[in-house]
Amino acid sequence: MRLVLILLLFLMAITSNSQTINTHTWDHRIVIVISKTKESKAFKKQVRAFKKSLKDFIERKLIVYYVLPKHYKLVDYKKDDLDYDWIASSKLFETYAENGTDYKVILIGLDGSIKLQQDQLIAASKLFETIDTMPMRKSELRNRDN
Repeated sequence: MRLVLILLLFLMAITSNSQTINTHTWDHRIVIVISKTKESKAFKKQVRAFKKSLKDFIERKLIVYYVLPKHYKLVDYKKDDLDYDWIASSKLFETYAENGTDYKVILIGLDGSIKLQQDQLIAASKLFETIDTMPMRKSELRNRDN
C-alpha cells in the first residue's frame, strides 16, 4: 500500500510540472532561462536585461521561467510584484537542460513548440525580433492596427 501511495505521489509531481508549461499554450509565449546556478554571470545579466523590457514582454504575451537544477520560478511581467518565490522542483531542469548544460535560453511559442534555443545570453531585441517575425505575432499586430 505504501509503495502504491509513493508511486502515485511521484506520478502527480511529474504530471504537474509538465502541465505547468502546457497550461500556457495559446495564452502566453514562454522564455525558459536555465542555469546551473543563480550566481552565474549569464543568469544575472539575463534577469537584469529582461527587467528592462517589461512593456515589450507584456505586449508580446511573454512570461519567463527561471529554472535551476532544484528550483524554478515563473515571472509574469503583467503583475506588479516581480519578487516571486522559488518553487522546489527539478522536473523542468531535467526536461529542458541537456547533460552538461550550464546555461540555456529557450523560446516557446503560443502553440507550445520551441521557436529558439541557444546556450548564451539572448538580447531582448533578438528575442522580440524572433517573435515579431512569427505568423501569429504578425496577425496580432494586424488585428491591433485595425
